[in-house]
Amino acid sequence: MPKDIENSETTVSEKKANQNVNNVDTILDMISNLTLLDAHELSEKMSEKFGISANLVQASNNGGKAAAADDSNQAKVSVIVNAFKAGTKIQLVKRLSQLNDDMPFLEAGKRMNVLPFVFKENITPSEAEKIKEELIQKYGADVEIK
Repeated sequence: MPKDIENSETTVSEKKANQNVNNVDTILDMISNLTLLDAHELSEKMSEKFGISANLVQASNNGGKAAAADDSNQAKVSVIVNAFKAGTKIQLVKRLSQLNDDMPFLEAGKRMNVLPFVFKENITPSEAEKIKEELIQKYGADVEIK
């Protein structure tokens, strides 16, 4: 094959690749500017169009294993609250009592006065991570899992 033809094929391939990258970047920019409601609607429409759901995506991210099946074989852990952001105590106490059926509101309030304290015991690591993330993001709490 002559060098001129080979170079032109490479150039065409490179142009297509660059165009695809530009298209992806453009789409990503558009998505990042969506409101939460628009992003939710987009997610639903993509799920319908491509026949996928968030559960399938999560399963594929776990190597095809169901998250619940993974947890059943894992050791149980505890969630420990070490500290919390000033001004969030009442909201945090309310949420802690909602998350733990064994801890009524007053009990959660008493425990918040003596830190650190074990908030929830013998739970799966994934449940503990969800609790930890929520308490950190919404209430600025210092939380650890043991």
